[in-house]
Amino acid sequence: PDLLIVEREAGKRILTVDKFIGSEEQRGKAGLCHDITIRPLDGSRKLVIINDADTMNEEAANALLKTLEEPPD
Repeated sequence: PDLLIVEREAGKRILTVDKFIGSEEQRGKAGLCHDITIRPLDGSRKLVIINDADTMNEEAANALLKTLEEPPD
């Protein structure tokens, strides 16, 4: 449960911002940026693998960067 994997949806060419901050209806309540704010269950840390990171659009890259620059408590 402490391993998070983010990847493109099947048939899509880009990794979109929805994977990082959730869909329009779930903004801030879903996605990787939300999931990493939850404490790890088994270990002392969480591990995130971002497959296809080179296909992120600019909006997705900015959302991830903001989370890395301003991590949750």
